[in-house]
Amino acid sequence: MGGTTLPEVNKSNADYQNFICGPDGALAKWTRMHVDGWRLDVADELPMPLLREIRERLQNEDCHVLIGEVWEDASHKFVNSEFRTYMAGDNLTGTMNYPVRNFIVSLLQANNETEEVAALNDLEKLVENYPKAFLENCLNNIGTHDAARIKTVLGGDEQLVALAFGLLFSVPGVPYIYYGDEAGLEGDKDPDNRRYFPWGKESDFLEKEVKELAHWRRENRVLVDGKVGYVKIDYGINALVRYNQRELVIYCYNKTDQDMILDAGEFQTYCLPEKIGELVSDILDQESVAQKAYLLKTFKLDRNEKE
Repeated sequence: MGGTTLPEVNKSNADYQNFICGPDGALAKWTRMHVDGWRLDVADELPMPLLREIRERLQNEDCHVLIGEVWEDASHKFVNSEFRTYMAGDNLTGTMNYPVRNFIVSLLQANNETEEVAALNDLEKLVENYPKAFLENCLNNIGTHDAARIKTVLGGDEQLVALAFGLLFSVPGVPYIYYGDEAGLEGDKDPDNRRYFPWGKESDFLEKEVKELAHWRRENRVLVDGKVGYVKIDYGINALVRYNQRELVIYCYNKTDQDMILDAGEFQTYCLPEKIGELVSDILDQESVAQKAYLLKTFKLDRNEKE
């Protein structure tokens, strides 16, 4: 990229690849020192044969986490007209899932129901495009050193930031937190987003919310490997549903400035089996959701039910 202080490495050179991927190379050394997984910065700039060699070496070292920085839908990625086969199972195990950040920001900044449905559709496309294991290994984020802080993006409104965290912990994939976002740190684009951690000035509200959401996710395995569906309730009020044959969890948020009593007669369900949709409607009907707040619902399902 023209950096005058950095060497430009020929990444297709066999000696270089052996230095990285060989039996005594960098990957082997550090993985044997108990590095649990690897993240590749700007994975798009690495040749596909090298990505495959990296994955093979890590598998030989019994290391099975290889995350690549890919900003777009990784199932439709082209670099210099070359289709990148990230979904093939022989290179990346997941990506930095920036499309999830786009989904969350778009949903919370939507100006009408049409824009909200479009955001939900974007997430569902990603769910459909990614193999299940790949999707569940992606690192989902609402902030990184390459983007403005989520609190700044959402106008400094910590209640909306809490809703963003709720969505982050509800969607398929691994929640990834950029230091300080959970403490209410602000900042515009790089380098302003690299401010010091706000020691002594942390947001008690956000830290409490994130801890509760993290506990909720740890206690509900369905948030890790369950299917996902949606309930469109009203402008500013939506629910994400995760379910399998044993559990059902619901994250319902209200981004408006009004308390709301939910009316199942107005619900529209997406990507949910009929019986699951009916059950969710029954659960949420006449529930109260406070302004700029959320509901968490968890239920055990009858294993004898065919659906």
